[in-house]
Amino acid sequence: MIFYNKSITAFLLLLTCFMPIYYNLFLLRLYSSLVCVISYFEFNNQILSKNIIGKQFHIFIYYWLLFPIVIINFLIPLKDCWNVIMITVFSDGIQQISNKLFVQIYHKDNYFKKIMLSNPFYSLSPNKTVVGYLGGMTTLLLSNFFEYQISFILSIYIFGCVGDLFASYFKRLIEINDYSHFLGSHGGFLDRFDAIIFNIHLIYVFSLFSL
Repeated sequence: MIFYNKSITAFLLLLTCFMPIYYNLFLLRLYSSLVCVISYFEFNNQILSKNIIGKQFHIFIYYWLLFPIVIINFLIPLKDCWNVIMITVFSDGIQQISNKLFVQIYHKDNYFKKIMLSNPFYSLSPNKTVVGYLGGMTTLLLSNFFEYQISFILSIYIFGCVGDLFASYFKRLIEINDYSHFLGSHGGFLDRFDAIIFNIHLIYVFSLFSL
């Protein structure tokens, strides 16, 4: 049921967010601004307002959640930002699908299954599995489609996973499951777009080294 609800929400996000941007790339600036601002208020409501972390970290969060707006609007071509977002979304989706398919197809209860369904980062994000991470490696197949080097695609995949764990860490810190319930079974906008926020920073760093 949870997977079904997530699929419905993902389909609605596709229709309301990703499809409009696909046909009008300039909408990415508006959507990114809305998502980052909403994500900030989600984070503020759950963590910053509760004074469980130092004030210095508040400044970091202001930068972390709002600087992607600057990157998308002024520092990186919209096409490259959109490509990175699409790669990150594919990576996240295929990880969840890989885990679901493995559970449905592989019924033997043995050591191999235990390994594939184990989670090396359980303390940070309890819903991730080895089979999900391995399935996410198919993201590398997008290198030809987007005309990027495999090393770049791999970086997006790895840092997207790190971004997800990074956001999950703070949820574990204050013992919450989601930052909000705006997106139903997906949680909040920060729950859905945490990896994207991380990778937008990544592409900016890549652009600095390419100068």
